[in-house]
Amino acid sequence: MKLLQSLALLCTLGLSQSAFADLPMFSDMKVMAHPPGVTVTAGFLTINNISSEPLIVTGASSDAVTRIELHESVINDDIASMTKHEELSIAAGETMELKHGGFHLMLMDIESPLMPGSTLAVTLHTNQGDIELAMPVVKPDMSALPSMKH
Repeated sequence: MKLLQSLALLCTLGLSQSAFADLPMFSDMKVMAHPPGVTVTAGFLTINNISSEPLIVTGASSDAVTRIELHESVINDDIASMTKHEELSIAAGETMELKHGGFHLMLMDIESPLMPGSTLAVTLHTNQGDIELAMPVVKPDMSALPSMKH
């Protein structure tokens, strides 16, 4: 709703719709709430690069979180591991889903608990400039986690 209000205001100020034509679209945004004492969690979202140029995500930040890194989770031989990436590239016209078990935002050194129902302001750093996101904090759905052998 805030995006629509912002677009309406900018259009009122004389900016055309073409000024927004190359902005990526975001959906399915969420940050997982975490139990007390835990200082890490993950953020997920879908990024649709509707521009004619590649979108390169070079990082993310938030005033409420000490550090956010771009990570990829992989499972090999039933062993889960994570790899840090310096950037994620999304080709023109393509969509990338940051999800559990794949690429995601890794939020670390969280000082105050992120509570379900709240919203976390996250700045996504890209080659097209910084993009402000309001990511809802949700309770993790444990039934959606893949099963692994122990």
